[in-house]
Amino acid sequence: MMAMWDSQQIPLFLLERSRPEVEIAMSVATLLGYSFVTKQELSETVSVHPLIRASVRSWLKSEGRLVTVASMALEVMAQEFPTGKHENRDLCRMLLPHAHAVLQQNMNHSGGNVTHATLLFRMACHEWQSGQYVEAHHHSREAYRIRQRLTGDEREETLESLSLLAVILEAQGKYRQAEEMHWRALPGWEKVLGVDHPLTLTSVNNLASVLRNQGKYEQAEEMNRRALAGREKVLGVDHPDTLSSVNDLAWLLQDQGKYKQAEEMHWRALAGREKTLGVDHPDTLTSVNNLASVLEDQGKYELAEEIHRRALAGREKVLGVDHPDTLTSVNDLACVLQGQGKYKQAEEMHWRALAGYEKVLGVDHPHTLTSVTNLAWLLRDQDKYEQAEEMHRRALAGGRRH
Repeated sequence: MMAMWDSQQIPLFLLERSRPEVEIAMSVATLLGYSFVTKQELSETVSVHPLIRASVRSWLKSEGRLVTVASMALEVMAQEFPTGKHENRDLCRMLLPHAHAVLQQNMNHSGGNVTHATLLFRMACHEWQSGQYVEAHHHSREAYRIRQRLTGDEREETLESLSLLAVILEAQGKYRQAEEMHWRALPGWEKVLGVDHPLTLTSVNNLASVLRNQGKYEQAEEMNRRALAGREKVLGVDHPDTLSSVNDLAWLLQDQGKYKQAEEMHWRALAGREKTLGVDHPDTLTSVNNLASVLEDQGKYELAEEIHRRALAGREKVLGVDHPDTLTSVNDLACVLQGQGKYKQAEEMHWRALAGYEKVLGVDHPHTLTSVTNLAWLLRDQDKYEQAEEMHRRALAGGRRH
C-alpha cells in the first residue's frame, strides 16, 4: 500500500492500518536495509524513491491488483483524514498530499463512491479553514455531486456537502450563488433533522451571513436572531456555535451603525471564546479583530490599534501571513492607522493587504476591491490624486463585473 501514497513523508500509522504493527516494522526495516526507503531519525514517517514507487505500481497493475490496493488505500485515508477543525490542522496538512495521491489513483478507475465523497468533503473542510478556497470549492463540489447522485438530496451527507459548498462560495465572494445554495439547504435540514437541530441552526446562521454580506440587513437580522435563540436553547450560551451567532449578530448591528449594541455583543463573543476555545484559537482572534473594528468605528483609535495588533500577531502565528483572515487584519490595521493620520505606516500596510488579496483571492474578489478602495482613499488623503483616481477607477470597474 506504500506505493499508493505520495512518495514523501508517509506516516507509519497509515501502513499499520492494513497489517500488524510488528509486521510493518519488520518490512520497513528490510526496505531501509536495501535503501528502498529512507527514514529521518526520530521521525514517524518514511519516504520512498519515486522510481521505486512507480515500479511497485507497475507490478501491481501487471498482477491485476492495482485497483484493489488503491481502493484499500482510499478506505484507509477516508477513515484517517480528520474533519477540518483547528485542532486537527497539523494532521490534515500531513495527510493532504497523500490524500491527493490516493484520490487521483482511484478517480482514474471510477466516477466516485461514498468513500470518495467522504474524503473529498473532509479535504474541502480543511482547505476552506486554511483559506485555500479554489481547492476547497473543487473538492466540495465533487463531494456534493457524488452524494447527490448516490443518495439523493434529502440525506444528511448530501446536505452537509451542499452547505459546505455554499460557505466556500461565500468565502470566494460569490454571494448570490452562495445564497441560492443556502436557501436550498435550509428546507432540507428542517425536513430531515427538524427546525431546532444544531445543524439546521448552523444553516440558518450561514444564510444570515450571506444575506448580511449583500446588505440585506432585515432578513439577515431575522435569521441571525433565530439562530442565536435556537443555539442558546439547544447548545447553551457558551457553546462555540452560539458564540459564532453572537459574533455574527454583532457584525450585523455594526453594519447598521448600532455601534454600542455591536460592541457589547463583540465583548461577549470574545470573552466566551477566550474561555471556551483559548486565546489563540482562530475564532477567538476573529473576535479580537472584530472588536477592534467596532472600536475604530466609534473613534477609539488607540485602543482599536492595540487590539488590531494583537489580532494580526495572533493570526500570523496561527494561520500564516497569507491566510485571508490575516490579510483582513492587515487591512483593518491599515485603516485604523490611517484614521490617526499615520499615513506612511498605513500605506505600507494597505499595499501589503492588496498584494496578499490579489495573490490569494484574485483581483476581482470583494475583499480585494475593498482593499483597492481603501488604498485610494489613503492616497487621496496624502494628495496623491492621480494614483488615487487610478485606484478608484479600478475599484469601480471591478464592482461592475460583479
